[in-house]
Formats: sequence, structure tokens, C-alpha cells
Amino acid sequence: QQQLQPQQQQQQEQEGVAVQGHGEWRAFTPSEVKPGVCMARTWGKGAGGQCGRGRLQDAEFCGLHGREEKWKVHGRVDGEIPSKKLQEFSRFRTNQETHKELAAVAARAPPSAVDGAGSAPAAAVAAPPAVAVPVQAATAGEEEAPAPAPAPIRAGLAPRLG
Repeated sequence: QQQLQPQQQQQQEQEGVAVQGHGEWRAFTPSEVKPGVCMARTWGKGAGGQCGRGRLQDAEFCGLHGREEKWKVHGRVDGEIPSKKLQEFSRFRTNQETHKELAAVAARAPPSAVDGAGSAPAAAVAAPPAVAVPVQAATAGEEEAPAPAPAPIRAGLAPRLG
């Protein structure tokens, strides 16, 4: 593994690139880097991926990632990730793991906490409290329109993690 010279390391730190050797970026690198396609790293649903587009002739990147050095957003698939983006990858992974842990805990909930249909009992799904909305007094000949009812909350629904 090639060690960076102090000058190169300082330049990369100023550019916001995670310093080589720490290896945190490897956790967001595909197990196989395909040398025949664009060498840009992609978000890949938070796991890190490689752009699948073909490279431009005599270039390492496709037209999209080569233009205006857009590959620098996520870095090269075979190299470091800019530090702010690396933090974003790490936060996303931590949030995903937390959601999975919560889902596992919910799946182990005792049957008494869930009715036979697989959802929380109706008593546990109370409608949100009514909100008082000031209504302008109706003038002669106009009727007051009732405020719309709040949408009911359905139990067991959670946002999908992509």
C-alpha cells in the first residue's frame, strides 16, 4: 500500500478526502470493481456502488461523471470517499441498522400486543386530537364549510428503506 507524502496528505485533507490508510471508505466499496466501466463511485442505496456506464474513449469515467469532475462527489470506486460524503454514508448505514433493530424488536413483540390481524389493537391507534381552527364568521348568505377531518393513522406502517 502506497503511503502518502505529507504534502499530498495535507492537500487531500484540504480537499475533504478521507486520508488513505484509514480504510473506512472500503466499507462502501463494491466487492468487485469492474475495470471496463466508469470508475466513479455511486451512492448505491447507501452501500456504495460503481457507475455501470461505459468509459469515454481514453478516459476513466463516463460522460456524466467525467464532465466537470462530477466523480468527485462520491470519489473513485477504487479510492477514498470525500470526508463529508463518507460521513453521509456512515450516518445512513447507522440509521438503517437502527431501523432493522427496531423492526426485529417489534417482530418479537408478545402476541397480546398484536391482534389476530397482525396489527395493533384499535385502542392503540387513536385518532389525533381535534385541532381548533378559527373560522371566519360567515356573512349573510354564506355557509361555513366544516374543517376537514385529519387522516387516520394506520398501525404497522413504517417508511420503506430503499
